[in-house]
Amino acid sequence: MSFQSDITSMTITKIRTRLADQKQPGRVEFSDDIGEATQTLLSWYNSLIELLLKVENRGGTDKEQLFYSAELFSDFMRREVEKFKAKGNYDQLSEFVYRCEDIIEETDMIVGALCNDLAACVFALLGDSTHMLVGVQDNKPAFKTMSAITQPLKLLQYLERITVATAGGMEHVGPDDAWLVPDPRHLDIATFMNADDNQDHLQASAALIEEAFYGQRYLVDPEGVYVKISNHPTITGVSLKVKAARQPGALVDILARVEMGDRHAFTIITEEKLLDPKSTTQGPTLSIGSESTLVVCQIYRDLVMATSVPTPKTKRQAQTGVGIPKMPLAGTTTRWTVIPRRVRTKNAQQVPQVRTIIPNATPIEPRRISGHPRRVPMTPQHRAALEKMEQESGLQILRFLDPTKETFVRPHFVPALTSPDDIKKLPRFARHQMQQALQKSIQRLRNERE
Repeated sequence: MSFQSDITSMTITKIRTRLADQKQPGRVEFSDDIGEATQTLLSWYNSLIELLLKVENRGGTDKEQLFYSAELFSDFMRREVEKFKAKGNYDQLSEFVYRCEDIIEETDMIVGALCNDLAACVFALLGDSTHMLVGVQDNKPAFKTMSAITQPLKLLQYLERITVATAGGMEHVGPDDAWLVPDPRHLDIATFMNADDNQDHLQASAALIEEAFYGQRYLVDPEGVYVKISNHPTITGVSLKVKAARQPGALVDILARVEMGDRHAFTIITEEKLLDPKSTTQGPTLSIGSESTLVVCQIYRDLVMATSVPTPKTKRQAQTGVGIPKMPLAGTTTRWTVIPRRVRTKNAQQVPQVRTIIPNATPIEPRRISGHPRRVPMTPQHRAALEKMEQESGLQILRFLDPTKETFVRPHFVPALTSPDDIKKLPRFARHQMQQALQKSIQRLRNERE
């Protein structure tokens, strides 16, 4: 049998097994305002229900029904995949995992599960036995090249894991990033679905990304790097790539494959996820609050901030030890060494630098300036502004000052809130902090009035 036939046969067998001990669900009515991805999934689901009813009405033994349903399902999936390719709306694929979860929560668990089975089948059929669909950017699908899958058990394992190989991040993975995504046969689903979501780890990760922004001296090689880990209880290596953020106003997106022996995980670290952990989804994509994500953030912070050391003298060392070897992770005995990613070109093998220095890279750190007196005579305009502030806030300021010798600097932020262009240039976490500080200041003023 061909790869496509194996995939469709396994999918319909899985669906029939799922429905064996319960009443077969019926069609789902839906409106046009639910979104294109959800419409596609529910349309496939309704077609599946009609197909199963047709098989049931025909009758026959279980073996005959299974054979007939596999034949019909294979033709149906082939037509749908061909239509999908002709339409070329690959960006819709990144929505399927999210929409299956919505269907489970809002419609019915079994309907959502069947939609996920159908999506997994389509994902597999868009690739082949050596290429797995792992992402889509700018309507271009990204495929990971892997060793051929021939054994039925491995093929079934692949089919069960393909939709969660990049759960919560397919839209971040482009054709040049596919190498980072783990082979689904190396994923330990149970381990990563139960990954810890530690609030301390989350806050520490956010602090590291913020520190990296204000102290950045280097740019990580855009092709990515491999980091060898030693003395860590579980992590043996990290492949890391830094990309321009997809979210408007954000800083960077960090894509990383975390290796734990022969088990691998994929994590995508964005400011959105650091500020809103609920934006992540379940699956082998590591929890944004996990210790492994914290390790990735520590490595990124050191890569863009740490001072370089002299390059090793010997030729062998120069090929393996690069720039910043054996750096300890903060507060641990764990050490790591960076190895450049070797990129093959038509003519030769290219070994890029791990990082390049940024000249004069000193961004403005937003900070809150508390109200304070200043030894400068008060102008009439400033006095009027303070009187207005007293009326609006109920605070008393002028009675404590000598206007002939002193004035008062009102609480403010640097950069100034009156400079929207400066604020827009700040990363999202900085604007998030400014917003929180403003809310606290306003609440404090309200409490003082009461």
